[in-house]
Amino acid sequence: MNKKAIAILGAIFLLIVLALGLLIYLRSRKPDTNNQANNEVVIPDQTPTNANTEPEQPTVIKAEKLTDSDVVAPALYFNGQGISYFNQQGQLFTTDLQTSGGKVLLSNKRELTIPQKPNISSVYWAPTGQNFIAEFQGSPNTTWSYFDGAKSAYVNLPTQVQSLDWLGTTGQILFVWKDETGKTYLNSGNPDTSGYTVLTDLYEADNKIAVSPDGKSVLFYRFNNGGTQNSINFVSPDGKVFKTVVKDGYNLGVKWAPDSNKFLFTKRDPSTQKYSLWMGNLASGEVKSLNVETTLEKTAWSKDSQIVYAAGPTKGTAGQSLTEDFLYKITVSSGQSQQYDFGVPADAHNIFPDLTETNIFFKNYQDQLLYYFNIKAATPK
Repeated sequence: MNKKAIAILGAIFLLIVLALGLLIYLRSRKPDTNNQANNEVVIPDQTPTNANTEPEQPTVIKAEKLTDSDVVAPALYFNGQGISYFNQQGQLFTTDLQTSGGKVLLSNKRELTIPQKPNISSVYWAPTGQNFIAEFQGSPNTTWSYFDGAKSAYVNLPTQVQSLDWLGTTGQILFVWKDETGKTYLNSGNPDTSGYTVLTDLYEADNKIAVSPDGKSVLFYRFNNGGTQNSINFVSPDGKVFKTVVKDGYNLGVKWAPDSNKFLFTKRDPSTQKYSLWMGNLASGEVKSLNVETTLEKTAWSKDSQIVYAAGPTKGTAGQSLTEDFLYKITVSSGQSQQYDFGVPADAHNIFPDLTETNIFFKNYQDQLLYYFNIKAATPK
């Protein structure tokens, strides 16, 4: 074989070797079609294998007990730092309010040394000082006793007293007096009814009165009128000015707002015997429903008079039987309300908020104990 043929064969061999090398190189650079296509970048899954994918559950806020024994007429101290209440035997207790870990606690419970009068149904605390008037609901008549804090003694009021209320911060009261002929008068006087002044005739023998916090307005209504419709009326504290505020309906009760202008009352439906909550405005004359079935014992005002807290039944009928309630927070300007579940069977009476309106306190008629509900932490339904 000549040298020219050998050179040609060698060149062909080198070309074959180069082609094979190039093919091997290109195959090593080909993307893995099982993990990547069309030059798409594959990002590895970085989720931890032990990650908890369950959504976080919201904390359920429930009403909680504050006492282990029955309470009567619970009320917040004037300074907001404690709660006072009676028991069925007429003992008066005071406690301090503490908050620990988001929980409300009663501490430093102490009994005040006063004479005991059993079966107190409600208490009218004086706007200032430590005096009060205790109410006793009996058959056939309701009676009252004035407690003089300076003397630490009760004075029983005459049985001729039919209704009463504190006259603002004057230290005096207004009261309805029924004489031996059945005629009634509106009087002012000392808390034991001494030193009284007759202001005006009231004509009907079954009038109840409610005095505004500033002592400048008095509302009255008939409460035992044989099932007929009645009105809610205004009289000035001097007995000289009268006018009708609520004309129609089967009306019961008055609870003044702190602003001494707005007030709550209830209307009874004669077909169902259920009570619904209404609001009146003395300045504008407006009267409107707040669309909650309840009674006044199950309501409270906010300190700025813009919110009403009301317990309305999901089971039972307010004023007629034990109930299981939801709590309503009603903005009175718009009538809009938020609804909260107490989380426990609660027939809530004697409702009152703390000074910051974080917690709502109430007596639960299901067990006669004192409870609280953290409305700021709770979620509306």
